[in-house]
Amino acid sequence: MVSRFLNGSGYISADAAQAMTESVEKLEYELNLVSRSLNTKRSNLNGLILPEFER
Repeated sequence: MVSRFLNGSGYISADAAQAMTESVEKLEYELNLVSRSLNTKRSNLNGLILPEFER
């Protein structure tokens, strides 16, 4: 149920959502994007390659 709440997927009752919101704020929880990208195998990062310019 906590996973569904943090990921915003699936059904969670209003009471449970309120309790988890309070816990997240109290514990100052922050999502670890590195951990999520390792688990999902997607980083959602974009790269840009530019040629070298000489002046």
